[in-house]
Amino acid sequence: MIEQDAVPATAPAEYVRSLFDQYAERFEADLQGRLAYQAPQLLRAAIEPLVEGRSGTLDILDIGCGTGLCGIEVRALARRLDGVDLSPRMVEKAAERGLYDSLAVGDVSEIMHARPAAYDVVVAGDVFVYIGDLQPVIEAASAALRTAGLLAFTVELLDEGEWRLGEKHRYRHGEAYLRRTAALAGLEPVAFQPAVCRLEAGHPVPGLLGVLRKP
Repeated sequence: MIEQDAVPATAPAEYVRSLFDQYAERFEADLQGRLAYQAPQLLRAAIEPLVEGRSGTLDILDIGCGTGLCGIEVRALARRLDGVDLSPRMVEKAAERGLYDSLAVGDVSEIMHARPAAYDVVVAGDVFVYIGDLQPVIEAASAALRTAGLLAFTVELLDEGEWRLGEKHRYRHGEAYLRRTAALAGLEPVAFQPAVCRLEAGHPVPGLLGVLRKP
């Protein structure tokens, strides 16, 4: 067993890039079929009431955009929709949808820091499961958000503790840790709610959907 203090704070970028480059062709069939993936729909449902009356006026960034499943859900809310992902093959698939105004391949934190106060909403569907220590990425999202901007995300839930590497090389996070991390990044909680975003071996994976606001 790997001791927790030996676990990396984030999955290596090369591992994530290679994993999803190889996975790109069967990604959607697997998620929407075997895994019953629901994060994009749950995120849209959480965001919509918070931006009532602003549909079509928002600048939205979809981090870890993959093939564009979150983009499908939030496009109607957006004036501009940008996406970023580590995997070139996933970005190619997202581009085929014609949903995004721009797409980039790269580190999401670096790209967000390079775009200060550029967005009204940052969406992260099933992205933080590849990051243990969320402080850098949440701080980057805070930097990319305008005043009153929203960060909406999903995580797999850890009952006790801050974060831990679980099965399938996916990180889990505790709610108290998420709240502390948000506060340190200058973001206020709008919602934390239980969410089952996917199945694993036919069983629901306990998760959490969070929405944070930049004051």
